[in-house]
Amino acid sequence: MDLLEYPFDAAAVLQKKRALKKELLQKEGLIDKKVAIVSGSTVGDIRGVLELFLLHAGIRPTFFEGGFGLFYEDVVFDDGSLAAFAPDVLYIHTSSRNLKHWPDPADTPATAGEKLQREYATYEAVWKAAQKLGCPVVQNNFEAPVWRNFGNMDAWDVRGRVRHTRQLNELLAAYAGQTPGFYIHDFAWLASVYGLNSWCDDAAWYAYKYALAPAHIPHLCHSLASLIKSLFGLSKKGVVSDLDNTLWGGVVGEAGPEGIEFGDESPAGMAYAEFQSYLAMLSRRGILLNVASKNEQAAAEAGLARADSVLHKEDFLRFEAHWGPKSQSVATIASALNIGADSLVFVDDNPAEREEVQRALPFVAAPPIAQPEDSIRLLDRGGYFEATALSADDAARTEMYRQNAARAAEKDSFADYSGYLHSLAMQAQIGPFTPPAPRAHHPTYQQNQPVQPHHPPLHRHRDRPAHGKWRLHHPGRPPYRQVWRQRHHLCPHRPHRRGCARHRGMGDELPGVQAPLRICHVRRAGGRGQTPGHHHAAGALFPHGQKLVGERLLCYNWLCIDGGRRRGPHLYLHAAARL
Repeated sequence: MDLLEYPFDAAAVLQKKRALKKELLQKEGLIDKKVAIVSGSTVGDIRGVLELFLLHAGIRPTFFEGGFGLFYEDVVFDDGSLAAFAPDVLYIHTSSRNLKHWPDPADTPATAGEKLQREYATYEAVWKAAQKLGCPVVQNNFEAPVWRNFGNMDAWDVRGRVRHTRQLNELLAAYAGQTPGFYIHDFAWLASVYGLNSWCDDAAWYAYKYALAPAHIPHLCHSLASLIKSLFGLSKKGVVSDLDNTLWGGVVGEAGPEGIEFGDESPAGMAYAEFQSYLAMLSRRGILLNVASKNEQAAAEAGLARADSVLHKEDFLRFEAHWGPKSQSVATIASALNIGADSLVFVDDNPAEREEVQRALPFVAAPPIAQPEDSIRLLDRGGYFEATALSADDAARTEMYRQNAARAAEKDSFADYSGYLHSLAMQAQIGPFTPPAPRAHHPTYQQNQPVQPHHPPLHRHRDRPAHGKWRLHHPGRPPYRQVWRQRHHLCPHRPHRRGCARHRGMGDELPGVQAPLRICHVRRAGGRGQTPGHHHAAGALFPHGQKLVGERLLCYNWLCIDGGRRRGPHLYLHAAARL
């Protein structure tokens, strides 16, 4: 499983994804979630690698994959299949490659502004339509364009592509800030971290329509999986940190508090100081800080008592300083905080200590920190503490745990539990219901909301049964027979009504499918023996009037044929070809 822990070898993940999936599926305690992906580009490999990282996080996903490049149609004109899938999370995978209304050098400021609003309106329509699904929606923001109109002037001119992208991201961020259940996946940040030239592969886009270089797909999926697991409450809750050569340089028991390396005196000292500042920031947003050190208690406390230390003993909930195994300290901390050990991240520069902890507690994360300058990067990009919101309760979590510990200590001082309860002098207040705090509906506040009604369904015409009567198939009723694609008059050497065995093919109708107005159901003809590369068109939806030159497609909607007059099923092939 180390292959999926950051920093991972992306090439190895891509190469061994089948073996990894087989191994990960053996994990116990996996929770089942349904993930819908709609996109403006190719997502086949993205779905496969995302599955690995979700399994590694404890989630067994079932996927719905929309049509290629049809993210707008799949959500705004949902034919019922997306709603019937009832996703637990919807991911909209788009990039700057999908933007259509780029500003032009000849545009006026007003025209450029209109293009920006038109671009934003397209995506806003998708997000609002997605609300009927009643699940969290995750949308990529947009990376910088691969080329610029004006060079550096692009960054500030209203006609610049760079400024257009930044303004669009600001509109997206504003929407996320005011819309519960809508989350941004920071695609732009990933592109900047790995470099635009590396992230955006023109050859992969032109040849395969990948929005990013295939080599970076694991990085994308790891970031996305971190966000999704946070939506389901699977982010880490606390840090257990060593002291010597982790929060400061040197061994405090040998050099004393004044001899440890910390502060502006050296590059390493500055790195340790910044790491302490990073941990302090985590604490202020609700991450629980703890210490597990092989030291004498007095020496360990003396190191944190320095005036220039960012962190002090009172910033840590549990302070385990002794000569016992660190796995024992981590287990004690988890028990005292009443959280699972898998909710903790163990930070130690010593690989032997990390291995000892992971052997005893295999679900505890232990990033491979070797140098002080690696500490922040490994914790931050490891996705351990991914957040989707920050409430007042989150910010006060450390204090609440501290109070819980104080109450537990006080409870232990009583001879019986009843005496402890009487000492609390608790009072109950009964009153009318008040609206919940923001935390009450985060992160899955919409999970149980009913699905909004769709467009009225267009009934798909069934094939003529043996008794010769026409049957209309209602989309809400599962089909109970298969559809014969080869019909009479299409097979001259055996012209009975089902054609010959050599020239006919079967395909199940799509269950629970409803089509919005102006959409018809068509499938590629030829059954299961289709040529490679053509199978993806089976079950696709095409708007009325779209030309399908050279395609052998079947239409199951009789309204598509001659203004709705009921004609024989052998005409379906020709009618669909005329669209």
